[in-house]
Amino acid sequence: MANFKVSLHGDNIDHFDIPVNREIKLLQWGGDRSGNRLNVALEPHASPTIRLDVLDEPLPAASTSFTVIGSAPGVTAKVMASASGPQDPYCGDLYVNVKDEAKKHPGYEVDLISNLAIKGDAQDLYNYSRMMIDPEPILQQNIVGRLNCGTVSENYGPKFFHTKASLAYNAYYLPPTSSRMDELRFDPNRMRSSFDRIQKLLRQGTPVRVWLVHADGFNKTITLSDPTHFVLIVGYGGNQFLYIDPWPDGSKFPYNGNMYPPKTTLHTFFGQLEFDPTHLELGIRHSPISKGSMPYTVIAGP
Repeated sequence: MANFKVSLHGDNIDHFDIPVNREIKLLQWGGDRSGNRLNVALEPHASPTIRLDVLDEPLPAASTSFTVIGSAPGVTAKVMASASGPQDPYCGDLYVNVKDEAKKHPGYEVDLISNLAIKGDAQDLYNYSRMMIDPEPILQQNIVGRLNCGTVSENYGPKFFHTKASLAYNAYYLPPTSSRMDELRFDPNRMRSSFDRIQKLLRQGTPVRVWLVHADGFNKTITLSDPTHFVLIVGYGGNQFLYIDPWPDGSKFPYNGNMYPPKTTLHTFFGQLEFDPTHLELGIRHSPISKGSMPYTVIAGP
């Protein structure tokens, strides 16, 4: 059955969002019953601000690749595939929606999430849109049975960012004097070095997995059996770190990558950590602007 896809091995699509002035390559999969390529074109009378160009490249199953680009945000156009012309559609239509220009979250020097939309391919952009609109299916960890936050956080690296995540594991905390999170303290020199390493990795495009505590009641030697969790840091700006959290409702953050209007509700699965450069002994902790059910404190990382 002929249809539209993100790529040869990508998901089937019936709509696709693109940033303004970004040319994106997509795929119409499958030809007609005789094995001929279909005619792929915009619907008649489509807005002149959207352009479609068919590419001449050999593909399996008489498929057709094409590019689309739009110069005006807020415009939608229908892409049709037909055996002979618009009056003879052969598969479901594809609606291309032109959105605003994608940008880094305000105040951030590195934002690997925004890079998916700013310079990624069609699959990257599709993943970005799903993170913004319907993140649960692609970001959520197991919430019953065997919890797998560490593996899910690790796998975000190759799944979304085309690279392995940093998994370096160095404990940051000093020997606890109690089981209370607000009484945890950290070695300032060790924390200063960790900030530098995390930022350097992010500048290289490498996301960073870190280990956290999220509740009181841990042992003096903290282990996985204590109230701990893993998240993946994917950006930084000043004294703040942007992260993806695989635990649903663990984090909620007013992320604004500009391609979509800022939500009136917070983005689930995103959060922000911060440190106070004048009190490095407090380590990296949950930012007040980041909501959700988990007040994280980082206890180990690179």
